Amino acid sequence: MENDTSFALFLSGIGLLLGVALLAPLFLWWVFRTRGTRLRRQNKVECGFRVLAGAEPGLGPQWVHGTAEIHPGGHLVFTGTRGGVRFLKRPPIALTILAVDHPLGRQPGLGEAFSVNPVTRVLPVRTATAALEWAMLPSQSAWAVGQVTGRPALT
Repeated sequence: MENDTSFALFLSGIGLLLGVALLAPLFLWWVFRTRGTRLRRQNKVECGFRVLAGAEPGLGPQWVHGTAEIHPGGHLVFTGTRGGVRFLKRPPIALTILAVDHPLGRQPGLGEAFSVNPVTRVLPVRTATAALEWAMLPSQSAWAVGQVTGRPALT
């Protein structure tokens, strides 16, 4: 009788672990999806920027992550974070995107694995003073490029 009880507890523990393992990714997907939807309603996108060539005040060759508020005509107000912590904000940077050179972008390379999420899309963009890379989640990139260029982006 005691073996039956311990076996039943063992099976319920296994069931609990399997349930958590299956539901945790679904919960995380829901959290990130609702954040992206909320930001989109505010004309914002969670993203990162870095300078490839030229100079852009407040940005450099290292990735800076944060949120960008998108205004008509390719005008962005990018608020970066310090160390990737959302509540440690850098001063806002005004950017004007003149062109998105490749709207589909690319996936980050192995050398960027520790500084950019591997599922993001990295888009080459140009401002008046610099060539930049703009990284964001694929679910947000088509919308953001459409807002910046004024025309629907390729998906």
